[in-house]
Amino acid sequence: MVAASRQRFCFPKSHNGTRIPLREPLGGGRVVLNNLSEQIRECLQHAEECARKAAELPNSSRFREDFLQLEKRWLELARSIEFGEGLDRICEELGRADQRVSFRPRI
Repeated sequence: MVAASRQRFCFPKSHNGTRIPLREPLGGGRVVLNNLSEQIRECLQHAEECARKAAELPNSSRFREDFLQLEKRWLELARSIEFGEGLDRICEELGRADQRVSFRPRI
């Protein structure tokens, strides 16, 4: 099962309304996050770890809320990196298109 593509990756809803990466497929094992940059992958792993730690704590724990906030921030950082990488791809494509098209003024 692939949880991501080069174009976009999906965050399902978590217990607190934030979006989190897929953790495990129904058949067991780990979901392979293909074509994600190492930075995005690291952010998603940190977010998953924070969500797991929050789930282990009682609802009344102040630390639980801290872990949920950390999870949210890691996910926001992953989205920000994804957005930046998308802009980089667009700029690269525009640069290649400019090289292929030569401007010839009419006289």
